[in-house]
Amino acid sequence: MSFRAATAFNSLLLACMAVTGCYDGRSLVEEVRNQAIQSRLDEMSIGYFRTTLPRSAVDDNPMEVEVDLFGTAVRHKIPDIETAIEANSYRLRQSVLVALRQTSAAEIADPNLTTFRERLLEVVQTELEGSPIESIGFRTVRFIPL
Repeated sequence: MSFRAATAFNSLLLACMAVTGCYDGRSLVEEVRNQAIQSRLDEMSIGYFRTTLPRSAVDDNPMEVEVDLFGTAVRHKIPDIETAIEANSYRLRQSVLVALRQTSAAEIADPNLTTFRERLLEVVQTELEGSPIESIGFRTVRFIPL
């Protein structure tokens, strides 16, 4: 191949690379896989709580609340959150029990327990000081008339 032909071929190759772009397929797949792993949510136990609701002025019947809470968080942060739950377990337990005792009849009547869940999520996030818990769920939730 002559010098002129080699130069033309190199120029054509460079132009093709500039137009179509260069990429490494393996690195793109690895980057997508890392992002998926970092954004995956998993469940972790927050605790089991059981308390008696105070008697209300409207209905004088006592009621007991039993809740087994779990939270969802980004998978790679769960060990840190579990450590924070263990370190703050007494404060967390006290705050959740106080929040449970503030449950109203309207919250109990809601079939999805939306406001109940939101209030408990706020309490847990406050006690764990900015923990990245995305949502709260119930493994068990029972309102037991006594």
